[in-house]
Amino acid sequence: LGDESQPTDFVVVRPSPDLIADPMALDDLLVDHYENGDGVTAYIDEGYQFHRHGRPGPGYLALLTRGRSKEITTLTGSQRPAWLSMFAFTEANHYYLLRLQHEDDMRRIGSVIGDYEKREKVPIHHIDYAHANSEKITRLSPIDIDFVPPRVEAIQRKAESMPSTSQYFNWI
Repeated sequence: LGDESQPTDFVVVRPSPDLIADPMALDDLLVDHYENGDGVTAYIDEGYQFHRHGRPGPGYLALLTRGRSKEITTLTGSQRPAWLSMFAFTEANHYYLLRLQHEDDMRRIGSVIGDYEKREKVPIHHIDYAHANSEKITRLSPIDIDFVPPRVEAIQRKAESMPSTSQYFNWI
């Protein structure tokens, strides 16, 4: 990883195709993160790969159910939400959705965010957002991806560099 004396900001794990083809071996990476990654956020791209026959692996389960007690925030991304277990949705607090095209994906989201598949599609260049609390899931207005906060726009007009402590979202 480089110079061990320097603090590490992040680690990116890019598993080989062989590892991706073995969901339980892949999930072992999440077990290790749960056991040794206190306070380190886990971003899981293509969360369905950490499932076997529609069921999440033990590492994924540990991060979603007990990770918060170890200050591990878990973010899961997927281009195919229909392939994720319902468990992945019931443990979530926030849902950010780009424009879904496949009916199965819209139905899966509809089973979580009531009648989602019957609503008008999110406009292109927008993110649909919903928030869950103990009572219900509330769908809020779509967020324009290209939105530039006025403070940032003013800085850009002045051709100044962005301050390192800027307070706006960076979308992944």
